[in-house]
Amino acid sequence: MGERMSREGLLVILVLEILIIIGYGMGTKYGDFDTTSGGTNVNDYYGPFQDVHVMVFVGFGFLMTFLKKYGFSAVGFTFFIGAFVLQASILVNSFFHQIIEGVKLHAIPLDITSLIIGDFATASLLISFGALIGKVTPFQVIILSIVHLIFYSINEGILVVSFGVTDIGGSMVIHAFGAYFGLAASIVLTHFRQRALRETNSPLNGSVYHSDIFAMVGTVFLWLFWPSFNGVLADEVQRHRVLINTLFSLCGSCVVAFLASGWLRGRFNMVDIQNATLAGGVAIGSTANFILGPAVAICIGCLAGFVSVAGYIYLQPYLKRKFGVDDTCGVNNLHGMPGIIGGITSCIACAVATPSVYGSEFTTLFAGGDENKQALNQFYSLLITLAMALVSGALGGFVIGFLPKMTQFYSDSVDWDMEDEEKDNATLNSMEMQTSITSDAGMW
Repeated sequence: MGERMSREGLLVILVLEILIIIGYGMGTKYGDFDTTSGGTNVNDYYGPFQDVHVMVFVGFGFLMTFLKKYGFSAVGFTFFIGAFVLQASILVNSFFHQIIEGVKLHAIPLDITSLIIGDFATASLLISFGALIGKVTPFQVIILSIVHLIFYSINEGILVVSFGVTDIGGSMVIHAFGAYFGLAASIVLTHFRQRALRETNSPLNGSVYHSDIFAMVGTVFLWLFWPSFNGVLADEVQRHRVLINTLFSLCGSCVVAFLASGWLRGRFNMVDIQNATLAGGVAIGSTANFILGPAVAICIGCLAGFVSVAGYIYLQPYLKRKFGVDDTCGVNNLHGMPGIIGGITSCIACAVATPSVYGSEFTTLFAGGDENKQALNQFYSLLITLAMALVSGALGGFVIGFLPKMTQFYSDSVDWDMEDEEKDNATLNSMEMQTSITSDAGMW
């Protein structure tokens, strides 16, 4: 059994939860649910919202169960951290949006879109967590989440308010930001704050048959519900395009992920399949509501799937060997590079857009009808997101480097009561040994 976890850390998290309660008590109110006066119709959003909720708490949680001895932590900490961040993100995001918009601070009206935006911020933080999972304590992740939420909200506010970014599925705002925030935090921890992280060639840093099966459950949930993630905030006119484009992009990345994995490795690899099959959902996010056509959507997915597999095979080992970049879940391959692809394809899609294709939507989608200006805004938004993520992630990694450190990497026994499980494993091993002895005795 591991040592008892730090109660001081739990106490700090309790204080933060109390501050959240105070924030909701003093700074929020129920939004307008009267649709006749412009309020939000819950029925239009509740189904897709629940899909996104399942993605965040089931999909991400089970996707990270691939580590052979970290299943409790993957699912449990996703649940714990996700619930905390969902609450905090609504307050932090709304606060910074009011500041960036230049309006007088006022009570935050809560409706179902607030919950969806909170889920988006939670997803971005869990992506960052994927780069660090198994190497940081839950207390470190909670503190890191505060830094993440502040800069995530500032970045989103600048992109939406100042640049009018078109990023309905969050290729840049959610995925690229989360991936490079987490990678920057990992680099700073590895090289400057917790040098022991360099020695992460632990036998526990890997998967076994049953842990890969559980991770595939997360993959399938994410793959099925990704169209809802990209389309939950789209209006009725655009939502059908988002769903169609996203599904075809996911199909493209799924097929090419299998082909690339089998071709480049000689056999299918579960790490590739668990992750690269989803890359199309990330890459199509910035253009999912555009009139692309299914052929273009499939091509975007195919490109993302191939790049993701190549990242797992070639780029991730190279970055680890050459620069010591330790990326537990490979978030650069699933979220980072496909997010950049999404940003770049949105620049191209904006530049070639014409009023004859988009009709009345042209002025709303493209900077008042200036497609070239919108293309530049998309490009600037991508650059700002990458810069903000790297700088703020490095700051977050530096801050949590001062906190109590992980005593054993990639092991549930550090934070979970494993006594019963250890007894069961010992009993099973004893039974297997006895069966083997009996079997051998019968053969001789």
